[in-house]
Amino acid sequence: MLTLPAPRIALYVRHSIENQTVFSVTDQLVSRMKIATDVGGAVVATYHESNHSDRGSDRPGLRKLLGDVANGKVEIVMCASLDRLARDPAELAVVRQKLLDHGVALYTASEGRIDEAKIATAG
Repeated sequence: MLTLPAPRIALYVRHSIENQTVFSVTDQLVSRMKIATDVGGAVVATYHESNHSDRGSDRPGLRKLLGDVANGKVEIVMCASLDRLARDPAELAVVRQKLLDHGVALYTASEGRIDEAKIATAG
């Protein structure tokens, strides 16, 4: 019987406002790990942003994640919700397109697998 390798999953967590604590980052990681287990994947990388409340893509963790996506290191990206990747709908569309360009699926804890309809209604 042919066994396929588990999909390589990247977890992205973002802590960006004062009323969030290190526990909210931990909670994000724990809930992403559960989703990773549910889809049968292997977590190969974790990207964490702290105190980067700007809305642009100039965040070290996001830059590293997108670089690893471009280099084929991950097949699935998981985050808490779409606004963890980008709050601005146009920026979210850019990030999503970069994932699509490399065949990378996007999942959130709040919505499951993200398709184009969910991106279109985000914001």
